[in-house]
Amino acid sequence: MKKRCIITFTGIDGSGKTTQARLLVEALKQKGLKVSYIWCRWEPLIVRPLVRRWKGKKQQTTEGEDAQGYRSLQRRKEKMLDNAIIRALWLSMFFIDYALQVLFRVRFRSIKAGIIISDRLLYDSFIDQAVNLGRRGERWLTASLSSWWVRVLFPIPDMVIYIDCPEAVALERKRDTVDIEYLAERRRLYLALMERYNWYMLDGTLSIDDIARQVEGIVHKRLKIDEQREALGNDIV
Repeated sequence: MKKRCIITFTGIDGSGKTTQARLLVEALKQKGLKVSYIWCRWEPLIVRPLVRRWKGKKQQTTEGEDAQGYRSLQRRKEKMLDNAIIRALWLSMFFIDYALQVLFRVRFRSIKAGIIISDRLLYDSFIDQAVNLGRRGERWLTASLSSWWVRVLFPIPDMVIYIDCPEAVALERKRDTVDIEYLAERRRLYLALMERYNWYMLDGTLSIDDIARQVEGIVHKRLKIDEQREALGNDIV
């Protein structure tokens, strides 16, 4: 096993990523391993004033109509990002902003030996941007993730565990999600990436315990934890 390993959980809101990430952290700690938990979805910092302005307009014009307000906001974003200059500026700010956050949350922590369990990393935030781009989003997503500079800016996880969950089930679990269409457009992109990059895929409709057992089985087999714990000694404990 590598001295440093990044395991990422990914999937739509309500699929159970956070629950499984935290359960895996506890399971590995019980084995005496050095494990860190990180939540790593992009949170706007540089572009926060612009995001606040968008959200402010949404709240003023569509109070009590979350789904309708989101669609209206999404159409404005797509229209604005049709402009090549604005699109380039927005994406540049996104990459810089997110890369700095990942630097402090993940890269600095990964200097030390151990296992990093990341609740979202890279793919989720890129999918959000792909949705913002509308019709050109999927092409941009594929091209970006294949670019050498993405691998320079962002650490590529050693393992990606995708928890797939039907949109209706996820919406029932996470009531604050906009609507089922919001989940469906993102799930389609997750499935496309899962097939392209051969992620581990688990059924998010199973019980929490069943999924947790599958996750532990995958991680133990991939990292050969039980066979190497004694040999690695202080490198991982």
